[in-house]
Amino acid sequence: MAYRSWLSLIWLAGAGICCALLLVFAARDIILFADIPPFLERLMSIYLPIVAMIVGFWFAEKNAATEAPPTASRIAIGTSLAFNALMIVVLASTFWAESDPTALDVRMSVMSSYATYMALLVGPAIGWFFGKQ
Repeated sequence: MAYRSWLSLIWLAGAGICCALLLVFAARDIILFADIPPFLERLMSIYLPIVAMIVGFWFAEKNAATEAPPTASRIAIGTSLAFNALMIVVLASTFWAESDPTALDVRMSVMSSYATYMALLVGPAIGWFFGKQ
């Protein structure tokens, strides 16, 4: 599988796992099903800017049939894996604070803060990767 496919899969899987965790939280009565849309909106505000950038690069015209250098590929995939792992771990940590009614809200705020700072690494890495293709 090409690196761009791996990169897309990492981001779609990360967003999908986080969305699935919201459903699990509702099934376990950590949140109400009616509360999913606001949390989903906050979650998508973290993921959609980067996923949209990746989708845009898929439709961008390639200059030549070249492959990005291994360094660009490794950095883009490495930072993407780190970002998604961090988001999933922070969100999943809600399980250990089930009795706190504000646990998910606090975790979502932490995720948003982490995403802001990690975007300084992830955005340029993905841009460098796709810019070299």
